[in-house]
Amino acid sequence: MFLVLLRRLAGARDGNIAVFGALASLPLIAACGFATDYLQLSQLKQRLTHAADAAIQAGVNAGSTAARNDDSHWMDAAMNETDRVYADSLDAYEILARPVLDIQFRQSGSEIIGKATFSFEAHMKFMPMIGISTISVSNEVNASSVIPAVN
Repeated sequence: MFLVLLRRLAGARDGNIAVFGALASLPLIAACGFATDYLQLSQLKQRLTHAADAAIQAGVNAGSTAARNDDSHWMDAAMNETDRVYADSLDAYEILARPVLDIQFRQSGSEIIGKATFSFEAHMKFMPMIGISTISVSNEVNASSVIPAVN
């Protein structure tokens, strides 16, 4: 039965099947393009979140170590370590655009608490077909570390 139908379609000369096939392929191609954009956007957000998480954790660890040693500049140590780890992480993930990382540290009793927020505009490849050329990507990560007691 299927072979009979296939032979009949192959022998058709009126072109309706070609028009139908062309029209049906447009939404399919668009859906694949949008799925590709979404996948790349999700992977980028995940990589940036990992980079920010590693950076803020390194920062609170450096800050708590400096605070343990009665260093009044513990926040500078935390910021410097955060910046270094964030840059190294972005290089490791081969992220060319450098999203700005907003970093905040505070001391609460015997604990150093850090918060990092990143945000940037990602350029899309397929979504401009429907008028969406950029999408904002942002996230926030938090970390804390107890200041070790001096022995």
